[in-house]
Amino acid sequence: MQDVRTRWNSTFLMLRRAKRLQLIFDKFCQEYNQPYIQLSQKKWRQVDYLLSITQPFFIFTNIVSKNNDITIHTVFGIYNTLFNYIEKSKAQLARKKVNWKTVIFKALLYTKNKLSVYYSATDTIGDDLYTIGTIMAPQNKFEFFQISE
Repeated sequence: MQDVRTRWNSTFLMLRRAKRLQLIFDKFCQEYNQPYIQLSQKKWRQVDYLLSITQPFFIFTNIVSKNNDITIHTVFGIYNTLFNYIEKSKAQLARKKVNWKTVIFKALLYTKNKLSVYYSATDTIGDDLYTIGTIMAPQNKFEFFQISE
């Protein structure tokens, strides 16, 4: 899992850096006559879309992995937020017919399935550790479990 997270973070950061350097990349390709490596505006839009759709995952991954404090009480909230975000994103993409958007829609389905596997793994931890940790967090108490999610 650590290796996948590291590769994913690296890919996100690389795309974000490329987007910030878009003008420089385009200028380089024009000045040195390298049209075959230059991204079209459509491709840059795809990069924008990938960055926006994956940003919540990047943010939560960094919050959890860089935090030295106990974070067990945040697990359910993070999962709920990500599941809601996936559903919202799927709804926005459901009617799209452009190939790259349908690919992203399918990726969201796989993402939800994988996230569900991880979420269900919280049930395999003995003694309801995640539930108790969530209830004991002062900001949650039992109110956290009284919402529909």
